[in-house]
Amino acid sequence: MRTTRHRALCVAESSTRDASGARCRPWFRIVWLVVIHCVGLGAPPLARSEDSSTTLEYKVKLAYIYNFPHYITWPEHAFESADSPLVIAVLGEDPFGPLLDRLQQGRRAAGRPIVVRRFKAIADTRQAHLLFVSRSATMAQVGPLLHGPQGVLPILVICESPGLGNAGAPVNLYLDADGTVGIEVNVDAIARRRLNVNAKMLEIARVIRDKPLSP
Repeated sequence: MRTTRHRALCVAESSTRDASGARCRPWFRIVWLVVIHCVGLGAPPLARSEDSSTTLEYKVKLAYIYNFPHYITWPEHAFESADSPLVIAVLGEDPFGPLLDRLQQGRRAAGRPIVVRRFKAIADTRQAHLLFVSRSATMAQVGPLLHGPQGVLPILVICESPGLGNAGAPVNLYLDADGTVGIEVNVDAIARRRLNVNAKMLEIARVIRDKPLSP
């Protein structure tokens, strides 16, 4: 274990340096945590990617997204069969670029092959198991995803805008004052969608409940 943690720590240190070689210190803690999880699961740490078109923020967010299926259990009816793929999708502008497509190149999540999709229409999002809603998505798009008929579908909706966690997003990614990426988990939204979240994920998350957005 000590060797594994040391290796992960070295990877994290290398991944938190910018092009000039300077360390991006505010990111160190969260990247280290993500890499520890990746190494522990036998998965390649996505945060190490050298794709310069994707910012470190989104490399970290993508590493989280890749690992969430290891800590979330979907109901059986969410998949057509035992070997059906897990669909990871983006609604709105894609901030991940080619890194997202690499998820489906021989990688698996929770024992299933990964299929990547990008959606523009709300109706299409029903095909997803894990749906990242980028900041470019409008409230007219986000609202139906969180409430009404679609608010109970077994889809792990992941947002990245302030207030959307309390507004009904099962997971909301936020930036701390020091620039680290934090996780909010809305346990009410998780329960409505009949998803189960592992206690280990809750240990590194800010656990919240439903609370209407301020007018």
